[in-house]
Amino acid sequence: MIPVTLLSGYLGAGKTTLLNNILQDPKGLKLVVLVNEFGDVNIDMELIKESSDDAIALTNGCACCTINDDLIGALATIDERKIPPDAVVIEASGVANLERLKKAPANYPGFSIAQSITLVDAYSINRLLKDKFVSATVREQIIDADQLILTKQDLTDSPLPLEQVFSEPGSFPLFIDRYVFLENLKEQLTKPAERIFSARPADPEHGTHQQHWIELRNISMDRLCKFLESAPPEIVRIKGFVTANKNQFLVQADSTSFTIKESTATKAKQGLQVIGTPAMNSKAVISAIKQIASH
Repeated sequence: MIPVTLLSGYLGAGKTTLLNNILQDPKGLKLVVLVNEFGDVNIDMELIKESSDDAIALTNGCACCTINDDLIGALATIDERKIPPDAVVIEASGVANLERLKKAPANYPGFSIAQSITLVDAYSINRLLKDKFVSATVREQIIDADQLILTKQDLTDSPLPLEQVFSEPGSFPLFIDRYVFLENLKEQLTKPAERIFSARPADPEHGTHQQHWIELRNISMDRLCKFLESAPPEIVRIKGFVTANKNQFLVQADSTSFTIKESTATKAKQGLQVIGTPAMNSKAVISAIKQIASH
């Protein structure tokens, strides 16, 4: 049986960074990664390509909702290989429901569910759990995990509000340090799941996020920075590749911070993927982003 690990976490929690860490030092494991992005363009796939040649994109929406056929097809492709991988890692979209996502690998012959790992953004978790549009998704990603990895701990001293998530103190998933996880990768990616499915119903609000792809060619770096510095809080994620002064840059932003780094990714589609809550004024946001283009 090929173990399948699910890597989960809300938008901007750091899943792609952790997956690249895994691929850069897989501890001798032969891995296949399946990369799912909520938006129309799979930006994460471009970032993973820099660390792995054995990655499969799931591109038609959130894997737990609309592309189970694509996921099953990917598992079938892996199953047909003469030399099977030691493990499969699925990077779920930032709005994925783990209970739904487990169904395909759990029911496909030759595969088994390993651990479900949810990354928790320590800096943003208090705000996310109070947001009426995203709190249910964030809460379920935590509840359905076997293990939790904290990210962005250096940005906050606030305690984790786990009493808002779990009614019973003894029901918390296990916390594991990311460096311990990476050092013991072989065990982490092959040990069986603690729990396969929950008895509770899936989040009825899942899938309410808005997403837009705005194609951009040459942009003004000054206007881009000004937009990101004043972006409305209803925008929960911005990611993409843009070109300024003939240099390509990777842009990543969430509701608390942003980074802009030079990128050597080849054939990357130029533009920005924007994901927001239902409260986001899409027309105004798209208009503002189009103004970033240099004229």
